Amino acid sequence: VVAWMKQEMRVMLNEEIARAILIGDGREVMAEDKINEQNIRPICRDDELYAHKVTVASNINPATLIERMIRERKNYKGEGKPTLYTTDEILIDMLLIKDKVGRRLYNTETELASALRVKEIVPVEPMESIPELLGIFVNLNDYSLGADKGGQI
Repeated sequence: VVAWMKQEMRVMLNEEIARAILIGDGREVMAEDKINEQNIRPICRDDELYAHKVTVASNINPATLIERMIRERKNYKGEGKPTLYTTDEILIDMLLIKDKVGRRLYNTETELASALRVKEIVPVEPMESIPELLGIFVNLNDYSLGADKGGQI
């Protein structure tokens, strides 16, 4: 039971670290458990020098959003193909786009990912807490993660 609990706690810690890397930990600045953003700087709030930000209208339709993402993809300066991190709602809206005959434009996530020029699309549930954030294009291999003092948490 102890080994299972330790493994479960490690999975939860890894999820928290991943959330902090993408969007921050979501806690108030004065919270005791707040992850210091000098130690883990969220990609969505990174400096313009490192993260190209695109602003779109809040009522943008999914087809226009895809077109905008494809056009702005030229500003991505990372290595290799990035991954798109987004919410399930945005992903579903993009997958349900139909042509004038009523056929879906993208039958699978793989087809949509290919159109967006990304390696894969990953739904991230905690991104739903930030409605103005529609997605993050990033190759996490461009970032370095590590620990100090022999890997202490």
